[in-house]
Amino acid sequence: MVRKREMGQKANISGADGRCEKRIAREVSIDIYRQDEPIRKERAWTENVSPHGARALVEQVWRPRQHVLLISPKEGVQLRGQIIYCQRLTKTKSAIGLLLSARAEPWARA
Repeated sequence: MVRKREMGQKANISGADGRCEKRIAREVSIDIYRQDEPIRKERAWTENVSPHGARALVEQVWRPRQHVLLISPKEGVQLRGQIIYCQRLTKTKSAIGLLLSARAEPWARA
């Protein structure tokens, strides 16, 4: 089952950090495609996931509000999403926050 959610839609805030869903520390291999350049992709690994989002480690610089396609073949996830933030960690690594357009069921189960 997939529950759609509009990209601009705000979630109910319940946690001290502003998140309404619990994050699960989980490494998942994902491919991230830019919607404006679908032939460019980046292989990344998540640090944590939730049913509607993830934090992933990347090498490319991504812009907030950039629309992407996220695919995780092993998890059976293929969803559109949006970059929420890009935080530089080192000269060659960044962490991005991803908001997914629908619920990623494999990430809802802990």
